[in-house]
Amino acid sequence: MRVDGQERGCPVSVRMTSYVAPRFRLTIPETPFLPAEQIFIGLTTAILCGIGLYREYWFLTETSKGRWLAKAFGLLTALWILRSLLALGVIFGLSLSLGIINPVRW
Repeated sequence: MRVDGQERGCPVSVRMTSYVAPRFRLTIPETPFLPAEQIFIGLTTAILCGIGLYREYWFLTETSKGRWLAKAFGLLTALWILRSLLALGVIFGLSLSLGIINPVRW
């Protein structure tokens, strides 16, 4: 049973009010479509960097660049440098495939 916008057992009246959105809000720009190449390159970058995060010790011990990084900065520091770069790669790849970052179009 409803009485003046109240339902039975609900002490607070329910009214429809307009909601004013916050002034500064992060929104994803609306694009009509994303090119398939942009989605492919972004997802491939994110996946490869994710695999690199999974195989971080292998990279530092088995590749010449990883051994150079470990020798130059020490194993623990090199591990955090590698993790940071690969995490940035994952973030970049996902934001590219979602359309947050757009490539330069000539």
